[in-house]
Order: sequence, then structure tokens, then C-alpha cells
Amino acid sequence: MCNNLFVVPAIVKRASLTATFLLSVTALNAQAVLIDFDDLTYVPVDEEFPSFADTPVTDQYASLGLYVADGYLLPYLDSDEPDFISGPNFLLGGNTLTLWFGGELPTHVGMYVMSPQEDAIFLEAYGTSGLIATVQTAGYAGPFIDSPYVPKQYVTFDASEGISQIDVRGYYNSRVSAMIDDITLTYAAVPEPSPLALMGIGLAALIYRRRKQLAIVSVKC
Repeated sequence: MCNNLFVVPAIVKRASLTATFLLSVTALNAQAVLIDFDDLTYVPVDEEFPSFADTPVTDQYASLGLYVADGYLLPYLDSDEPDFISGPNFLLGGNTLTLWFGGELPTHVGMYVMSPQEDAIFLEAYGTSGLIATVQTAGYAGPFIDSPYVPKQYVTFDASEGISQIDVRGYYNSRVSAMIDDITLTYAAVPEPSPLALMGIGLAALIYRRRKQLAIVSVKC
């Protein structure tokens, strides 16, 4: 009897459709990176007369997608100070601090922003199409728009197209601008096969192998 010969293709077709559906069921995992500058070491050029610009931060975090222009590593003076985030270090911005992002662009950037002079800090985020958003932190910004300084202000930017650059400057336009710490970069979720989808692939492979075996038997009928 060879009746099973007409049943097998239908079974395989249904199994293939099931596997295709299972492949479409994916788990989305967003990748997040935290940069706190605590793995770097501040090295003063002159121990007797240390300077804020002794230890520039440039491409030390290139492997994580971050490049810095006019930024410098400094240690916190005291863990009890109001702007302390996480020791021992923070990033001090010069007059024109710029954060660049290379390779895959983050879709979310968050960071703590402080001011050693308690003035307002202005941040401008750019993407592939241009300016995305601007943020002004609380702090002195002139007699008509003055607001009390707030320690440890957390600033975020989000853009589905990706964030390529953030410019940072202080209202006083002095040699130093902002204190930056605990930068979080989040990248777009990347679909990956779920365990259910992988199980479906294995099931389809087993059914395909069974079909070949039945096909051989049907020839003998």
C-alpha cells in the first residue's frame, strides 16, 4: 500500500509554513553601553602644579563607539560633594566639548551633566539629517533667564536615525564648561531567533529527512 505517499507532501508543507512563522517570532535585545571614565587614570604633568588639561580624553573609548574632543579626565575631589556621581573620575569639558559617535550610531544617549561654575550648560545633538534636539540645564544664564543650579542633572537624547555628535558649552564661555559622567549609549534593537524559532527549524529539518525516507519507500511500492 502506498497511500501515505499523498499525505507526506501536505505534512511537509504545513511544517515549512510553521517554521517560517516561528522564524518571524524574534526576541529584540537592545545593546547598552555605560562609560563612567573610572577605568582611566589621571596623570598630572607636574605634580606640584597640576592642570585640568593634563590628561586629555580622545579615543580611549573608540572600541565602544565614543570619541571626545576638548575633554579631559579629572578625579572628584570629595565623594561628599553635591555633583559626585561615581568615583573616582569624571569628564571635564573644555570650552567646546564635543562627543562623537563612530561606527553604529546610538539611538539613545543619556548622561549626567554638571557645571563647576553653576552656570547653564547647553547641549546640541546631531544625527545624520542634522540637528536633533537642544537642551539647556538649570543654572545661571543671564539676569533674565536665571534659574537655580541643580546638581547631577540627567540629560537624554533619542533619535531613531542615530545620534552622531553632541556639542557641549557653558553659558560663561570659559576655558571649562561641563562635568560629564556615566554616559549611557543604547543601540537599536537587533532581532535574533527566539528558542521557539530555532525549535521550528529543527522540526522542519527532521520532517524533511523523514519525507526523503518515505519517498524511497514509495518507489518500492
